[in-house]
Amino acid sequence: MDILNIIISSIVGMVIGWFTNYLAIIMLFRPYEPVRIPVFNIEVQGLIPKRRDDISSSLGDIIAKELISVDDIVKNIMGDDDKNKMMAAIDNKLDGVIRKKIPSYIPGMFRDKITNYIKKAAEEEVIKFMKNDSGRVMDELNQRMNIKQIVEDKINGFDVAKLEKLVMYAAGKELKAIEIVGGVLGLVIGLAEGVLVQVI
Repeated sequence: MDILNIIISSIVGMVIGWFTNYLAIIMLFRPYEPVRIPVFNIEVQGLIPKRRDDISSSLGDIIAKELISVDDIVKNIMGDDDKNKMMAAIDNKLDGVIRKKIPSYIPGMFRDKITNYIKKAAEEEVIKFMKNDSGRVMDELNQRMNIKQIVEDKINGFDVAKLEKLVMYAAGKELKAIEIVGGVLGLVIGLAEGVLVQVI
């Protein structure tokens, strides 16, 4: 059995396996712009630059439908603690404004009663608005704030090189693992081929 041929076959298989996966990863993005190959009369462009519009539309759909909505955003912005803090802030603000506006010649007891009455009425209106009208405001926000379109615009606005850097930053380890797996598979196939050639 010729060990040298088996080793060479294994190394060649490993290099081919690694290189094909490396090339496939590179071709996700490159070339950024379409390049015509005259001999074969075909146009080559990286998958992501070529299909960027479709990808951004699909991502926008997924994010808007499955991941985040305007309701989610508002709920995270305005939790129960925030509502309580807002009511306390409104109460303090009203207290200061009303006391300044009520003439000083009105006796203190009446001033307190007027202040409390106005504050109570204002708080009731705010609570009523939060219960009844917040849904209408949410509907208006949903119509105005198109998350799908925002995501699409952001992705389409990225320079392809920047988009490539983002993907490599987010999935660099996984992509490197794909290259290594290609090399390992190539090595195994090369080894098997080298042994089969010797046996046959």
